[in-house]
Amino acid sequence: MKRAADSIAASASQLSLNDEAAPEEQSSENLPQLLKKKQKNLEEREAELERRITAFEQGTGQIQRPCDVLHLNVGGTLTAVLRKTLTSVDGSMLASRFSGRWDDCLEKDKDGNFFIDQPMELFGPMIDYLRAKACETALAPPVTTPEFENEKKRRDFVRMVEYFGRCISFFNFFNCNKLIGICFL
Repeated sequence: MKRAADSIAASASQLSLNDEAAPEEQSSENLPQLLKKKQKNLEEREAELERRITAFEQGTGQIQRPCDVLHLNVGGTLTAVLRKTLTSVDGSMLASRFSGRWDDCLEKDKDGNFFIDQPMELFGPMIDYLRAKACETALAPPVTTPEFENEKKRRDFVRMVEYFGRCISFFNFFNCNKLIGICFL
């Protein structure tokens, strides 16, 4: 990574030196040739940048796109989720974990799916909530927090939400107070 950054910095300083034209090159009669030379230089730089991006993506530090589809194994149940859904709550552990920066370090099952050690009956409603928030509109009824058939499941869900993100980010203040009694920022 450091070598790539040093190489890019060296290329940038070299390019800035190349951009300074000699006084004789700046005359109006040489302008078409100078423009062709600058255009070629720009195209070469662009091709080099594309090559470096491709090399970086294939290396350990991957440039991830927010529309990446992530395949998850949630407590033995396979599901697919957009990266932007998992990273929609800024500052949450869920967003940090699936930002793309740590993909090589995260636990995976034998098929390469990211493994989440939570029951799907709890993790699924959280994903559904985040999906619903992503397409919430002013005209539609507000997205509500999931409901559970018993108190134990509700408490387990709240524990998981607190683990993966900040309570205030997932639920509005009043629902959060009802869920856990105390809401923190």
